[in-house]
Amino acid sequence: MYKEPQLFARRKFLARQFTRALHRNFRKKGYPPLAVFSMDYVGTNIFLEGFYELHELECITQYILPKVTNQCTFLDIGANVGNHTAALAPFFERVIAFEPNPRTSKLLEANAMLFPNVSVHSYGLSNEECVIQTSYSDENVGGASVTSQGTHKNKVEFHLKRLDDQLSAEQRASVSLIKLDVEGHEYEVLSGAVMTLKESSSLILFEISIGEIENGSTKAKEFLKANNYNYFYHLKDVSPFANTSARLSKLINALSVLFFGKKLRGKLIPHKIKGKLKNKSYPLILASKDELPFD
Repeated sequence: MYKEPQLFARRKFLARQFTRALHRNFRKKGYPPLAVFSMDYVGTNIFLEGFYELHELECITQYILPKVTNQCTFLDIGANVGNHTAALAPFFERVIAFEPNPRTSKLLEANAMLFPNVSVHSYGLSNEECVIQTSYSDENVGGASVTSQGTHKNKVEFHLKRLDDQLSAEQRASVSLIKLDVEGHEYEVLSGAVMTLKESSSLILFEISIGEIENGSTKAKEFLKANNYNYFYHLKDVSPFANTSARLSKLINALSVLFFGKKLRGKLIPHKIKGKLKNKSYPLILASKDELPFD
C-alpha cells in the first residue's frame, strides 16, 4: 500500500485549514458557491479568489456598470462555468449566458440555478449557423475555441448560431452589456449580431490578443467602428509599481502578500485608447457608442 510522505501529509493538513478559513471569508463577502472543474486554470482561481479575474470584475462593477443607463439585459457570450454571469447577475434584470462546450455548459447550468434571472443557451455564436469540431485541454477547459481545432486531446463539437436569430426584437433592444470571451472569434460573433448592435446602445467588453493586431487595429475593432462604436477603453493598472518589469512586479507582490496580506497591483480603471492599438495583448477592451467620462 502507498504510504504518503509525512511532509506531504502535513502540507495537505495546512492547506485544508487554510482553505476552510478562505471559504469562510468568501461566504462573509456573499460570494456564490460556484461549481468548477478541479485542477483547471479558471477553477483554481475561483477556488482561491472567489471569482476568476477578480480585479477586472471589481473594475466593471465600480466604474463601468454605473455608465450603463438601462441595466436590463446582460449577454455573457463564452460564459464558461458562469464566472462573469454570477458576478454581474445581481446588477441586471436578466442575464443570457452562451456556452458551446457541452461539458462546461452543464456546470454553467448548475451555477445559473443560484440566480432566478439567468438563462443558459448551450451553444456558441458566430456569423452563421454551423457545427465545428474543436478540442480542449484538461488544464484549461475554458480555452476551447473555434480556432483551437484539433490541438488538444479532448475532442468536442461546438454548435454555433447567429445572435440576431436567437433574440426577439424586444430582447435585442433591451441589451445593455455584452461580454465576449470567445478566444479570437470576436469578429464572427459581432458580424452575426448587426441588428442587436443597431437596435441597442449596449456597451461591449472583449479581449484582444497580440496576434490579432494588424496596423494598430483588429477586424473586431474595425467592425465595431463601422457600427457606430467610436470610443474604446482599456483597463489601466494604476496601483503602485504597475509599470515595473513583470519579474520585479511579481517579487514586489510576493513581498507585499507576505508582509501586508495583499497585492499592490490590480487597481484597474478604464482609460481611453487614443490612436492605434499598441503591439500587445489587451485582456479587456470596453467599446461604446458614446464617449464615457473616465479620463
